[in-house]
Amino acid sequence: MAAAWLLLLLPHHLLPKLGERAAYAITSIGLLILMHIYLNYWRFALSDPGSTSGTVDVYASFPWCQKCDRFKPTHTHHCSRCKMCVTRMDHHCGFAGNCAGQNNLRFFLLLILQL
Repeated sequence: MAAAWLLLLLPHHLLPKLGERAAYAITSIGLLILMHIYLNYWRFALSDPGSTSGTVDVYASFPWCQKCDRFKPTHTHHCSRCKMCVTRMDHHCGFAGNCAGQNNLRFFLLLILQL
């Protein structure tokens, strides 16, 4: 719907006021921003948030996660919705269906800043 608005309605309303080149330039910029929003959403939703593998250094003394039966390194939180431990977990995003963690937090922040 947003792409249709940018492609069809916006140039029609801007043409009389700004001229053809400016109307299409603004429309192109809007489409690029919209594509970047979609890209960051899918990169956040499909990427691994930083789940732990369960492998630990022999000399380290990490606590044991009783919910997923793995070692739980520092700065790790167990997500009850994803059923896994996530490194540097910020929160579970219900909109994307994924946790915001160490590996995908930058995509989440870019998405939020662009909205």
